[in-house]
Amino acid sequence: MERTESQSEPYTGTEELHPTEGIVMSGSIAETITGAGAIVLSIIGLVGILPQALLAVATIAIGAAFLMASGSIASRFNWVLSQSIGTTGETEEVAVGMTTEFVSGIAGIALGVLSLLGLVPQVLLPVAAIVFGFTLLFGIGPQTRLNDLEMMHSGLTHGMARRVAREAGSAASGILILFGLGAVTLGILSVVGLVPVTLTLVAMLSLGGATLFNGAAISARMWGLSRFSELPSHAAKA
Repeated sequence: MERTESQSEPYTGTEELHPTEGIVMSGSIAETITGAGAIVLSIIGLVGILPQALLAVATIAIGAAFLMASGSIASRFNWVLSQSIGTTGETEEVAVGMTTEFVSGIAGIALGVLSLLGLVPQVLLPVAAIVFGFTLLFGIGPQTRLNDLEMMHSGLTHGMARRVAREAGSAASGILILFGLGAVTLGILSVVGLVPVTLTLVAMLSLGGATLFNGAAISARMWGLSRFSELPSHAAKA
């Protein structure tokens, strides 16, 4: 009887691996869709159709995507916090990243709405691009830490799953750094008056790609971890 119970432990299901998986998946999918919408709006603006108005709407969309990302981080963070003992410094770092995403999302939406109302959009929209870009850059560290904490407390023992998740996270971080640096650079050039509408549209296009990529990466990671967690123990050690 004891042997049967010990053998059944590696077959942990998806719900035990991460009880908030459904919430995280829903948030990441919504983030992906919002990022795709921002990309479409930016492209339409770049071809000359209502560029200023569409730029403001794209900014609002990206702000909403950051809010969704902060909600997803909050859900994952709450689960990690409930499992954590003696990891205060690490969880505090994740909490800072979550707060940064939330504040950035609120600020971006506010700047987009003010721009739609005609309040110096040539300045506010590039500033929003700079804020979003820095948020991407500052959020990479907490995201990486959160991924590590999730794997640490999930009970996942599959060596291949850990390697794949770690390598995918490193690749995603590198791509997000490029998106963030590009957005900051384009935003600064726009603030100083160098074809501000066009460069800010390109910045929002880049940021839309970043949110789409980030949402898709989180969805794929959660799905991959849940599938690997269902493998038998002899496969886990392969």
